[in-house]
Amino acid sequence: MILVVSGGVRNRSGAIIDPNSGRSERRGINFRTLPHAGFQAEAPQFLLPDDTGVPELRDRELTIWREAWGTPQACAWIGEKWRWRVIAQYCRLSAIVELSIEPGPGLVAQLHRFRDQIGLTPAGLSENGWQIEPAPNSDGTPAVQVIEETKRPSSRSRLPSNVKVVKGGGR
Repeated sequence: MILVVSGGVRNRSGAIIDPNSGRSERRGINFRTLPHAGFQAEAPQFLLPDDTGVPELRDRELTIWREAWGTPQACAWIGEKWRWRVIAQYCRLSAIVELSIEPGPGLVAQLHRFRDQIGLTPAGLSENGWQIEPAPNSDGTPAVQVIEETKRPSSRSRLPSNVKVVKGGGR
């Protein structure tokens, strides 16, 4: 017997999950809100060995590591040690791409996949179930989003007066 697999769930297939929608609420989807200010503690030790033999590369990957650990996403990473090696690999690849004169498309594509995996893109944030709180106002007060809810008329109320709804498909 030969098993052939096709289709299946893929990231970014279908509509983007809206954490504020009624459907998400019914499905129990709650996004974790990450602080806009980012991770305020010191970054963990970089996990990859210094075996590249290129000092500029090591300096750049360590700088990217420190910058990454200052993001809001790092507030989630700190409790997920299993992600740290992937984050370190992202930093190394990012440094390689930045320092290359002409990085190949494969490297750039892999860098984008890493960014998605660790939540550094809008799609990656959604895939991880994260959202970043709004930036505070310039005076330091919390940003407040005012959303006016408008109730849409039901489809039944929009029918012309001479149309009658029949249960059972009208048969």
